[in-house]
Amino acid sequence: MLTIPTLGHADAERAIRVIADSILADGKCAVIAVVDQQGELIALSRLDGAPYPSILIAANKAWTAARERRPSMDVGQAARAPGA
Repeated sequence: MLTIPTLGHADAERAIRVIADSILADGKCAVIAVVDQQGELIALSRLDGAPYPSILIAANKAWTAARERRPSMDVGQAARAPGA
């Protein structure tokens, strides 16, 4: 039997705090989604001022990144590339 380590809720919350501190220090707002390696949501936080539609967008981007095993920005760029 394989044992696959995964993030727990406490780890996800710590990641959100660190990311949120960085975003807020830049005077910005965002939605932060943390998923497991299958793309299933562990934790999500919408910072004050972030638009409500960004909630689903952040969760979907995190799911895509986990499933594709690469940043969602790379997936989007590949989809827009000529001949893709």
